[in-house]
Amino acid sequence: MAYGSQAVGVAIFKTNGAEVEVRTAVAKEGAPIDSQELKQGKEKNVYLNKDGSAGSVRITPSEVEGVTNLVFKSPGGDLGGIGIADGNYLAVGMAPGTKDFGVALYHLGKGPNALGKWVVAGAPGTGTEELTILTVDGEKVSAAASKTESAPQSAGAGDDKNAG
Repeated sequence: MAYGSQAVGVAIFKTNGAEVEVRTAVAKEGAPIDSQELKQGKEKNVYLNKDGSAGSVRITPSEVEGVTNLVFKSPGGDLGGIGIADGNYLAVGMAPGTKDFGVALYHLGKGPNALGKWVVAGAPGTGTEELTILTVDGEKVSAAASKTESAPQSAGAGDDKNAG
């Protein structure tokens, strides 16, 4: 999730060696989610469009552990970004400037909780938070959960062979 008055979009990068899958959406209600594939360029930390179209993304580690700075270059102009790494994923908030925007990455728990990590452009570190989800699609979580619990499950659902 990207946030702040300067935020113009969000992207999720999934790395696979020298290739990267990207999903992006602009900060506009009803905006579609676009897909893009990148490949590593000749320069370190620079990724190019796999289909050969114009544009590139430079991903540079910041001084803050787990946070990256990005520059998206396209024929329409450059755009900056800040990202939070989590395994082979990178959540990116995009903005035209370097102030008043950030990005957050949440993991949904088994209950109505979401654990988040966030960073604001220019901050000396990341922050964390735990949210309680109150509604899903306009329904209170308890009502939405009961619909999920009554849905048929595939064989083996919920089995955990590593449970001790």
